[in-house]
This record gives sequence, C-alpha cells and structure tokens, in this order.
Amino acid sequence: FAVPSNLVSRVVDQLKEFGRTRRGWLGVRIQSITPEIAEAFGLPGDGGALVASVTPDGPAEGAGLEAGDVIVSFNGTEITEMRELPRAVADTEVGRAAEVIVIRNGEEMSFDVVLGELEEFEQRLASGSDPGQSDDDDDKQKAVSNNVLGMIVRPATPELAQQMGLDPNVQGLIVTDLEPGSPAMRAGILPGDLVLEVGKEEVASIEAMAEQVEAARERESRSIVVRVERNGDAQFLAVQLGE
Repeated sequence: FAVPSNLVSRVVDQLKEFGRTRRGWLGVRIQSITPEIAEAFGLPGDGGALVASVTPDGPAEGAGLEAGDVIVSFNGTEITEMRELPRAVADTEVGRAAEVIVIRNGEEMSFDVVLGELEEFEQRLASGSDPGQSDDDDDKQKAVSNNVLGMIVRPATPELAQQMGLDPNVQGLIVTDLEPGSPAMRAGILPGDLVLEVGKEEVASIEAMAEQVEAARERESRSIVVRVERNGDAQFLAVQLGE
C-alpha cells in the first residue's frame, strides 16, 4: 500500500525526537448522525460528527465543548462524516491549538482546543486512572418502576446496578426492561442502558424524564433524543414519540 511521504516524514521525526509516535487527542466520543437524529436535533442535514460524550479533564472539556455538539470543522478541515474527524485529530501535532467549529442549538460556535496526546491517555486508561470515574456516593432515590416510551426505568441503586452489570456507584435511571415493539426498542435502547439525558436535558428522576417527553409531544415533535451510556460509552438515540 502507498503511504503519503508527509506521514512517513512526521512519524520518523517523532521517533527521532521522542522515541515513539505521538498522535493528537481531542477527548470526545463521537457518533454518526442518522436522519432521525438530525431531525430530532433540528439539523439541516446529517453531516458532521455528533459528540456523544466529553472526557472529563480532557482537551475538549477544557475548551468548552459539550455532549450534543456537532463538529462540522476541525482545524480548517470540513467534517462531512464522523470517520473524518479521528484521522484529522490524530494527524494534528500534540500541544497545538486547533480551531473546532460546532453547531450547538442551531448556532455555529468556534473553540480553540489545545490537543493532548492519545498515547498518554491510553496509558492512563490501562493503569486504571480514567478521569471519568467518580467516587461520589450520593443518596439514591427509592427504586420505583415506570414505563416511558416502552422503557421500564428505575432509579439506580447499588443492588440494581450490580444486577444489570453496571458499576454499583452509577447514578441516574437504568433501563431494566423494554416493551416488545415499543418506540424505545425500535430506537435501539437495551436493558442495562443508563439514561443520561432526554430531549438534551439531564434527567435525575422518572418524573423529569416523563416531563421532557410530554414537552416534546406538546411541541408536536415526531421524535425525541435520548442519550444513554452503554459499556462505558455514551450515545444519542432518536426515539419516535407516536401518539
């Protein structure tokens, strides 16, 4: 396979200076934008990379990027689909300030992000010092089942979290079951998912979750975005509201 000469030169220079390769790290988890998600977010199209989560204490968080931002340009390169962003970031020099243009709530915003080093972050993960872990142990709400869009959700408790294969310290709402053929099941939500946001708003209770759904119905929206965490990764899913 042919390898661009500028890439070879950059790798050789890094090996000479540092004894290893160094790739840029932005500190976000991203996902593709489906037509359903584009509609729920009010986007004009499905271009760009949707930020599903921002790594705590990472470069993106420090610059002000948030989950739900749609990255449309990185350091002068237009991002038309998700897979273009990781390569553009990895090819950018560590420690360099890169301009990141995002769409947030229908408005274009620009951020200067000083890139970290991907290899250094991966070493921290391997050593178990992931900054995303939390030691907070707030009082949990009493577990009460409820059905929202076909999701049976319950406030997290240590016992429930362990039963669903989650960290016992997680906080929020856990999907314990799904109605067959329900909007939530069709959207791809699974038992064991941790609900982080509904309608781009954090939900700490079943009541708050139901309120967001009702508000979307009053706006006559056809779908609502639900942000869930699964196996440590966050993602947005568009759930049809129906009647």
